Amino acid sequence: MTAGAVVATPSTPYKDLVRLLVMRPVTGLPVVGRRGRVVGVVYEADLLAKEELQQGPGPHPRARRHRRALRVKRPGIAPGT
Repeated sequence: MTAGAVVATPSTPYKDLVRLLVMRPVTGLPVVGRRGRVVGVVYEADLLAKEELQQGPGPHPRARRHRRALRVKRPGIAPGT
């Protein structure tokens, strides 16, 4: 690796990873172990996926349709009555 390269370790906190990715024009960081060898890479997409899982799953695409089907319609007024 080159001098001054931005890297993470397996113990780097989530917030620090986000900060590093925001401050630099990169979309991923190499993760290095104790001996300085690359043991993995963390990407923005990995962090976004984790954030999405922490917020919980969103509504199911059919949930809106299901709620609409459960609504009770008001009786209409027929013309001429």
